[in-house]
Amino acid sequence: MSGSIRPVLLAVLVLLGLTAPQLRLVSDGAPLDWSGTGTGGSDGLSPGAPLYVPPAIAHGGDSAQGWTQPLDAPVVSGFRTFERPGHDGVDLAASRYTPIVAAASGTVISSYCDAIDVRDGSAWGCYRDGDPNLTSGCGWHVDIIHSGQEITRYCHMVSQPLVSVGDFVSTGQELGQVGSTGNSSGPHLHFEVHVNGDPGSGGAVDPETWMSDRGAPLGGWW
Repeated sequence: MSGSIRPVLLAVLVLLGLTAPQLRLVSDGAPLDWSGTGTGGSDGLSPGAPLYVPPAIAHGGDSAQGWTQPLDAPVVSGFRTFERPGHDGVDLAASRYTPIVAAASGTVISSYCDAIDVRDGSAWGCYRDGDPNLTSGCGWHVDIIHSGQEITRYCHMVSQPLVSVGDFVSTGQELGQVGSTGNSSGPHLHFEVHVNGDPGSGGAVDPETWMSDRGAPLGGWW
């Protein structure tokens, strides 16, 4: 390819979003001090390991504040409703294998299977669907911490997430796909937002309000 044609072709590819994915490195070589959430154990970071950053899937775009929907789907169960006062997130109904993307850029702090058989406390596992009565936990899931110490959580993925602890992810980057692992009655994304770096119930806020305030309302592209 001649030197004069190549820059033009690259410019066209950029406009079409067809450029090749980039390789990025962990910027901080120190391991993350993170013990995970739910029933899983701690996850480690491999300092300086090259991280593959896949291209973002097609969607309606990012808000001016740098946030986007984790997927385009209706909210079918809200935050701490009368029927579910302990529901610390919202459920977005979507077909199995629908891509789930990062709502904002940040660092992955949790990525593992959280699925326990409530009858005896043994591992239920995430290589089969969970049961709403017999299984506890988030199933295959990802937690991301963002620049303002907010944490977003993505639960019930169909298979092992595409990202690992320590990975830096960009807004709109695919994290995994919708499934029904853990405490789940059918395919959906359970999505949570936590503030002040608190991954527990005390830090949970209403994701619908949070996302709407950041120009990326759940349930439909703006």
